[in-house]
Amino acid sequence: AVVYGPERLKTALYSASPILVDGKIYVTNEEGTTSVFAAGPKFEILAENPSDEYTLSTIAVSRGQLFLRTEKFLYAIGRK
Repeated sequence: AVVYGPERLKTALYSASPILVDGKIYVTNEEGTTSVFAAGPKFEILAENPSDEYTLSTIAVSRGQLFLRTEKFLYAIGRK
């Protein structure tokens, strides 16, 4: 069965694992761009968020916040 057709994320190196949060899939490439797309039968990119920093880590989730570790910084995204 084909889940997604020819649509793909932009070509890049990916070391981080994708994560599923609230019906959205997040994945960060090594250039530091996090792509967010809908989890479902239709491929739909919801956002692309560049940090412009080298990144190998998978996003972590805790208490409603997303944590992204880059080469130089740790970002917390969301409400306290």
